[in-house]
Amino acid sequence: MTRPPRRDKLPERDDTRRKRWLYKIEQVNELCERFKGIRYRCAGKHKANPYLYDVDPYHGTDSDRTLCDRHAGFCKEDLPRIRNLLRRAKAARLAGNLTWSVDDTGWIYELQTTNIGQNEWHGYPMLTNDPFARTVWLRFKVWADECGKAPDRNAASACASLYGLNP
Repeated sequence: MTRPPRRDKLPERDDTRRKRWLYKIEQVNELCERFKGIRYRCAGKHKANPYLYDVDPYHGTDSDRTLCDRHAGFCKEDLPRIRNLLRRAKAARLAGNLTWSVDDTGWIYELQTTNIGQNEWHGYPMLTNDPFARTVWLRFKVWADECGKAPDRNAASACASLYGLNP
C-alpha cells in the first residue's frame, strides 16, 4: 500500500468548485424559514483586522479567502447595513444551499451558517472571478428590474461592472 501524499503537496483549495445552487423562485416557504430570527456574527476568517470586530483572529492559511474590510471595504461602521442586505437577499430570493446579497457597492456577499442551532450566519465577499457570481447577479438583476427600486437597479449595475458581467 502506498503512502498518501503529504498535505502540503496537495493543490490549494479552489472555492469555485463548491456545489452551489439557488432555490427556484416558487420555493418561498424554505426561503421564509431561513430568514426567521437570523443573526449575523462576524467571523475572524474574513477580517483583515479581526480585533476591531471583537472576534478571534483566523490562523488558517486559506489562499482564496476574501476579507470584508480589505477587499470589499466593508468595515465595522458598515455593520448596521447588514439588516438591509439580508432584506434585499430575501426580497430577491437569493437563497439556496447558501444565501447571497448584492451590496450597493456592487459586491456580492455570500452568507453561510456559523451556528445552525441559533440561526447564526457569517458572510464574506464573493471572489470577482467566481463563475457563480453570474448566476446570483442574473437573479438579482431580474428582480431589481421588475420589483426593485432605484438603489437596487444601481446595485445591479455596480455589480455587473465590478464582476465584469453583462446580460
